[in-house]
Amino acid sequence: MKRLRHSAGFTLLELLVVIGIMGILIAIGVQSYTTLNKQARDGRRIADLQSVRTALESYRSQNGAYPANLSPIVPSGYLNAIPTDPVPVRQYVYLPVTTAQGQASYALCASKELPGTLPASDCAGQNCGTAGVCNYQLSPLGEQ
Repeated sequence: MKRLRHSAGFTLLELLVVIGIMGILIAIGVQSYTTLNKQARDGRRIADLQSVRTALESYRSQNGAYPANLSPIVPSGYLNAIPTDPVPVRQYVYLPVTTAQGQASYALCASKELPGTLPASDCAGQNCGTAGVCNYQLSPLGEQ
């Protein structure tokens, strides 16, 4: 009687299945990681612009008007430094604007990475760096 040799190990098919499953899990993990990084950077953009808005409102309450650019709010002590976008090739934009009623106002513009944001009204057409058009706006009235 012949004795069958049974060697320990995996067949080629079993190895291919395991490698395929691992590839799918890695792809899902990379996608989730990328999305979470974009959400974190967008959250920082919003927080940066909100701190600038707070500084601008403090400046206006003491000086009676908004500044023509952001440079006066740092030496005056309203901010330690003007924040920069978390992605070096992107930038924030400050636009002094006049409302339809003739009141002075401003728009703080940024380009968020995640989809689902509409072009901001005062920031429409503004360039926020290599990201292209700004799609997020913060004004004295809040987000737009």
